[in-house]
Amino acid sequence: MAIQDLAGNALAAATPGQMLGYTEVSAEEILTLDIYRFLIKPIRDQDLLYGDLFVQRLLGGSQSVWETIQAKIFALKDLWSITRCPDAFLPYLKHIVGWTDEAELKRVTDALDYDTLRRLIAASVPFWKTRGPEDTIADLLQLVTGERVRIWNWFDFRWVLNETELGEDHQGRDPWIIALPSEGDAEHRFNVRIVDSGSLDHELVVNLVKLCRPLGERIEVSYIDFLDRFFVVNEYSQWRLEAGTEITVAGGTMTLGDDTLAELVLVDGTTPAAWANYVVYARLRGGDAGTSGRGVGVTCYTTDVNNTYRAYLDIAAGTVTLDKVVGGAPTVLGTYTFAAVLTVEQWFGVRIHIEAEGSTNRIRVYVDGEERINVTDAALTSGTAGVFHMANTTIEVDEVEAFLTPLETDTVDINS
Repeated sequence: MAIQDLAGNALAAATPGQMLGYTEVSAEEILTLDIYRFLIKPIRDQDLLYGDLFVQRLLGGSQSVWETIQAKIFALKDLWSITRCPDAFLPYLKHIVGWTDEAELKRVTDALDYDTLRRLIAASVPFWKTRGPEDTIADLLQLVTGERVRIWNWFDFRWVLNETELGEDHQGRDPWIIALPSEGDAEHRFNVRIVDSGSLDHELVVNLVKLCRPLGERIEVSYIDFLDRFFVVNEYSQWRLEAGTEITVAGGTMTLGDDTLAELVLVDGTTPAAWANYVVYARLRGGDAGTSGRGVGVTCYTTDVNNTYRAYLDIAAGTVTLDKVVGGAPTVLGTYTFAAVLTVEQWFGVRIHIEAEGSTNRIRVYVDGEERINVTDAALTSGTAGVFHMANTTIEVDEVEAFLTPLETDTVDINS
């Protein structure tokens, strides 16, 4: 029965309500959407566009490994590149070009730093093709050591220091070979002359010579102190212009060309040489065929233009003269007059050999390998060497060599 009020109207059904101390508990509502779907929605959108990102994500780690492998594959070609090959792989690259682990080859390559080994590898193919000729030996020695090299074979003019073999037209060549082959002499010996600037590895030089030499050759290695053959145009870093104004290097010669002044250039290098007891040799030509007193020559024990020994050719007078200049004042020590006429076109080899003899200097002057002046003097004690010309002339110099005495050498015998 419906409940009515006093007027007979039906009342609404009773409902529970909030009361003091009472909290209504409602039924739990649950969202059906997984919350992580918001995080992956951009990924799902990309999948819809490209369709391959799921596999990419799945194989991402493998792709990283493959990229590493691919980088290594493409790096393999660098192992064949002389310029790009890592230092650590050079010992393997050298095997490819013939420098294997055989004892005679390892003696050479094990002594080299990476930069030098890299240069050796770069030159290996032409080296193995032309191994044996003197130019190849000289080139390889210079490549590996960085020093200047000169080779005389036994067919060259066969001189011994202080001796000569007569009757040869050598045009100033004077190599001082430390052997004199005679008739029936089976020792086909030749001489490698290499500059030792103080850090040269003699054992490395000998091992290179052993490797390069022609079959059956006996070789003398001479360690000299200075060599210039003027192969590089306008390169005269080994020289110091002491007097005069002009040096030209071209065509294999050094020219002092200011003919109005006396000029002197000195062996300089990093520091001026203060040598004592040495030999200096220059192949030169020049002077004046019409007027005497215009000499060209070589100096030793030189400190400056005013203090030096000088050996010079006077073409017009037909003489070679040795003098000393002390405090700017020259004094003649000896003169030799040639029987033949000298010409300005002729090359001459002028050599001074100076060494202590008691309290004096024994000074020997050679022209084309023959001793022409032999004197003693005590004025000067040491100094560098040089070449010069007097006023109103010029000089051309083809080669200059100097070494302290006694000359240090190594012999590479036939079966060594």
